[in-house]
Amino acid sequence: MNQPLARSILIVEDCMPDLMLAVARLSFDGYELLLAERGDWAVQVALENRASLALIVMDLMLPGKTGIQAIREIREFLPAVPIMVLTAYPEMTRGPAMEAGATAFMDKADIAGAMRKACELLGG
Repeated sequence: MNQPLARSILIVEDCMPDLMLAVARLSFDGYELLLAERGDWAVQVALENRASLALIVMDLMLPGKTGIQAIREIREFLPAVPIMVLTAYPEMTRGPAMEAGATAFMDKADIAGAMRKACELLGG
């Protein structure tokens, strides 16, 4: 049986301006954008869409469950999907995020670099 193509990007962000910026920048042609504003919702959305996820863009400071906790739980059922952390606090969160299973780590201050990295993780 053929697996469905990974065609979705999950964006996990609780700050509306940051969320809108990420959506605008990550509107890649052909990708469905899935949104979650809480860490616990991110785990649920990832679980429900695990067959179609190509990339997860994750903030770390989230209500419900931190991004670190969400990454650990998502890695239990999605070990290979790239998870790019996008945070405003890179100095204090890089190590824990990478240990939890993040694939890439970007500073929100470098949104252009983050979008280049997202394209790279998507194979483009």
